[in-house]
Amino acid sequence: MNAPPPLRCQTCGLVLRSGTTACPFRDSRRPSGSVLLPQGVTPEAVIYLRRGQVVLSSMAASGAEVSCAVRGPDTLLGLELLLSQPMPYQVWALTDVAFCVLEPAQAEAWLGDRTTPTGAALIYSLEEASRRVGERQALQGPARRRLARFLLQQSQTDAGGEPFETPHVVLASMLGMRPETLSRALADLRAAGALARGRAVRVASERRLRELAE
Repeated sequence: MNAPPPLRCQTCGLVLRSGTTACPFRDSRRPSGSVLLPQGVTPEAVIYLRRGQVVLSSMAASGAEVSCAVRGPDTLLGLELLLSQPMPYQVWALTDVAFCVLEPAQAEAWLGDRTTPTGAALIYSLEEASRRVGERQALQGPARRRLARFLLQQSQTDAGGEPFETPHVVLASMLGMRPETLSRALADLRAAGALARGRAVRVASERRLRELAE
């Protein structure tokens, strides 16, 4: 079997965009089906995909797949490393892939000082991207599960146990459901003990809400 052609650094989009010739990445290859970055684990390196395709797949605790996307060359993955955050999805090779790897120490040196405006903007962008992944995942599945995920995220963000006061018609639109579907989902969560009785949307049991969100 013929060896795959070498990667040509002079055609690398990352090098061309960054304007540097001193690239700290090292090249690597994996066969199709290989897991490059596991979900729920802080990545050990940043990966820049050069050839082939990968799948970004998010799994719920129950084992059900809640989102799936395909990415090709010129995709940068594993930047969660910079935030010391776990991967919100698993990255695995859909085809044989060639990619370049940047280890943590080299990543810190290559990306430079975070206290600059560019560095601060990078961190804010990564944090916002992480929030959007969670929001997209919350919109998957049956209405009750979607609502439970969303309210669980809100309860973890907002302290004090205050009721969620967004109008029902707006909340239904946010979650991609009709107002009457939202009303049924709220009734189900109250009957299950996750929400307090009454018209106000107030979490009664975060543990029960988490169970229903899976």
